[in-house]
Amino acid sequence: MTKIKILCGTLLLFTLFVPVFARAESDLFGQLIQQLRLWQVHSPDQSSLAIGQTKLIDYAPVSLPRVTAPNGGEVWLRGTSHVVSWNNYGFDATAVTIKLLVENGPSRTIASNVINSGSYSWLAGRLSSGSYITDGAYHLQVCAGTVCDASNNYFWVTTMTIPDTIALTTPNGGELWFVDSSQAIFWNANSASANVAIAFQAEGEDDLHHIATTSNDGRFDWSVGLAADGTRVTRSGRYNIWICLDDYYSNTADGQRCGVNGQPFIMQIPSLPVTVVAPNGGEVWPRGTAQVVRWTGADLNSFIRLDLFNQDLPSNDPAAVVNLFTMLNNDGDYSWTIPTTLTPGNYKMYIACHAYCYYNTPGFSDLSDASFVIE
Repeated sequence: MTKIKILCGTLLLFTLFVPVFARAESDLFGQLIQQLRLWQVHSPDQSSLAIGQTKLIDYAPVSLPRVTAPNGGEVWLRGTSHVVSWNNYGFDATAVTIKLLVENGPSRTIASNVINSGSYSWLAGRLSSGSYITDGAYHLQVCAGTVCDASNNYFWVTTMTIPDTIALTTPNGGELWFVDSSQAIFWNANSASANVAIAFQAEGEDDLHHIATTSNDGRFDWSVGLAADGTRVTRSGRYNIWICLDDYYSNTADGQRCGVNGQPFIMQIPSLPVTVVAPNGGEVWPRGTAQVVRWTGADLNSFIRLDLFNQDLPSNDPAAVVNLFTMLNNDGDYSWTIPTTLTPGNYKMYIACHAYCYYNTPGFSDLSDASFVIE
């Protein structure tokens, strides 16, 4: 076993153990030595490491610039001002050189002796000579002497006009947002427009309800359901968010200047607990007669489910539950004509908020307090 100790001065950083079968001429040793060099590990006789000996290698820390912008994927219009940035933490050089790396060609200097502040304002495409590069894909490099770093991937410099675009990222479909809660709307925009306009729209409707005109900074915190005129949504349901550059009233048909969520999201009005009012115990309702079922609670625009629970049968008997309605408008009452075929007996009425309900609220359903009689 060869033991390699990595030192920084007299400080032991870590120890590497290399198995005896990894002989000095093997690929493993070669890869190890190469990696040590990448770590800026320096030793005058690295190539003569021997099996079974302890090797002391001094580590000389070297700070490197790290390009952060452009770092790949950016599209910069030639001649427009952009900020080139790099990470200069612990980087003790006083000046750097900024270059463009050209595929299959020599590098081109953007600026020399740039103060190592971590940023440089650049007219995209302009070289130190005052001329401009041609349209194309490039890497940007920042160097301090021979120590350099380049952008991770290509960015583009172009003379083509970049069309304004905007894309809504949140909400983007399926979210459940409760009215009056605070939720963040997010978007991405490729535009110099200072402002965006935001609106909501009920699914299946044409009207847009203006939420706000706000800075084009990618985020807006919204009190859900609140429109700019102070009104709020009055119906739970499926909605879309529109976000447009500048004036949304004139741009809703423009797919580049407006963005909308991919699928509707749900705005939900918190519901009041459901309470059975009638029949609530003691009533006697003859078959074939019309009786009024009453309840309170739930969102006005939600839907109600009505079930009869036969108290004369075991609760686990499938016949003990008779569904009357699954999607009944929540009007607070319903005139029910009792079928003549219904089995006489003792019953309780079960009423539940069935759709567009605030299910996190205890009491979204209720049962008659006592039995009533159907005869």
